[in-house]
Amino acid sequence: MIGDHLNVFTFRHLIDEALAMVPDTVDKRQGAIIYDTLSVGDVQLAEAYIQLRGFYLDTYALTAMGEALDLRVAERGVTRYPATHAVKLGTFVSNDGTPAAIPLGTRFSTTRDVNALIYYASGEYTDPDTGLAVPGSYRMTCETAGAAGNDYIGMIIPVTFINHVATANISDLLIPSRDTEDDEALRARYIELINFPPFGGNVAHYRLWVLEMDGVGAVQIYPIWNGGGTVKVSPDRCRF
Repeated sequence: MIGDHLNVFTFRHLIDEALAMVPDTVDKRQGAIIYDTLSVGDVQLAEAYIQLRGFYLDTYALTAMGEALDLRVAERGVTRYPATHAVKLGTFVSNDGTPAAIPLGTRFSTTRDVNALIYYASGEYTDPDTGLAVPGSYRMTCETAGAAGNDYIGMIIPVTFINHVATANISDLLIPSRDTEDDEALRARYIELINFPPFGGNVAHYRLWVLEMDGVGAVQIYPIWNGGGTVKVSPDRCRF
């Protein structure tokens, strides 16, 4: 392979080849004038070969990294999943012990001494069974994108003081967040697309459709699970 061939061109290889062209009547030991003269160019040439090998590897999906991988997979309409924001359940109690109402957008901080997170009230929390808003309960969205927003449970304190709130806590994870997709996960998704192209409602088509939904990390597809024309989809809600 060209990539392996480029590995040969180390400084040691280059300086040895250059010195081989110099007559043996000349002092070619390290520190000699001819050695020092040739070594300056060979050091730069060896670095150029290292960079050239990197450029070569970045042209293939199997070895590309970072932005080069983004550009490669974009040729097939694939983009890296960005980091998302966790949404948790916040409960607020007023000074008289009743559920407290807070303005949407109000920001609260976790009580961590290091790497404190900020959550803001992004909407009222509704009971999934009744569809009715639960007094004193809100959807709290983490301002920091990534999986870090999933873990914290406990007391939060208002960034701007709210006079009527006695206690504030966040608990249940309503919508899990994810970190930015890493190179290996993006590469695997791209290779799967190449090997199993989605079309016409096949299994790969359903997988692609479900995995593009926020908060879904894995899915099992059951074709014709209840007879012709039926498909069962069993997703895993978290993508980490």
